[in-house]
Amino acid sequence: MDMATALADLGVAAGSIDGETRSRLDQDGYAPLPGVLPAAQLAVIRARLGELLAAEGDRAGLEVHQEEGTDRLADLVN
Repeated sequence: MDMATALADLGVAAGSIDGETRSRLDQDGYAPLPGVLPAAQLAVIRARLGELLAAEGDRAGLEVHQEEGTDRLADLVN
């Protein structure tokens, strides 16, 4: 299956995002998508990330890149 087919199967169409969001994706490689996840789900995700950051301590993000003032975790899929 190619990307176009996978996206179509998920109901994604050319008009699924506005021009500004598309530009941010093209320019920055990411874009905020407010309202996609419910607030309760975001709270659970943020809490878990906080737990992982606390457990990793000074080693958080060491696998990829550390930057002062930035919370960074790696290998979250694993």
